Amino acid sequence: MPSAFDAFVHLFESFLCRYERSWFGEMISLDGITRILRSLDRIVRRGERDDDPYLQLLYSATMAGVAVSNIRTGMIHEAAGALLEHTALSHPETLFVFFRETCALYRGHMADREALLLRRLSAEYPELGAASLDGILRWWEDHFERCGITAGVVRAIGQADVPAEELKERIFERVHSDRVWIEKEGPLPLEDSRIRAWIAASLARFGL
Repeated sequence: MPSAFDAFVHLFESFLCRYERSWFGEMISLDGITRILRSLDRIVRRGERDDDPYLQLLYSATMAGVAVSNIRTGMIHEAAGALLEHTALSHPETLFVFFRETCALYRGHMADREALLLRRLSAEYPELGAASLDGILRWWEDHFERCGITAGVVRAIGQADVPAEELKERIFERVHSDRVWIEKEGPLPLEDSRIRAWIAASLARFGL
């Protein structure tokens, strides 16, 4: 589950890029996101244990690497990398910390991207029933909760090896250093105050 989320975020951030994206990368992202959600649902909710859903995940992870190699990782990955240095969390778990607030931050600034993704999901994975990006958010949060991951994230953040304010500052410095994403490639340019608020809201959801 966590590794699949890492691949999902690679595809999601590649899909959001404003200037570096291409029709080829868009095709990979739409296909990969759909395969990941559908395959995990087969494994986690339906209990399928044959090879096919795992091969679908493997293929999607490979294509996520192709997608991100043609563009870049975004602010979710930058923030997660800084959090990773100060907690016992895995990389995918740190990505999860920042996903919901990233969607909230960009809401209204990626309507075309959201509509395109939802059309693909509606056609290829109608069982998801997502009428908005919130449906995808809830899907991931429900699955992380079902697998017991969320509680572990809360514990690990509470045991970070630096005080809360220092942790926030280190995350800010990492995100702020990627001027290409926050000024150009992200769905909207971000001033320092919005980055700091995004970090604080993301960590607050997990008890910090």
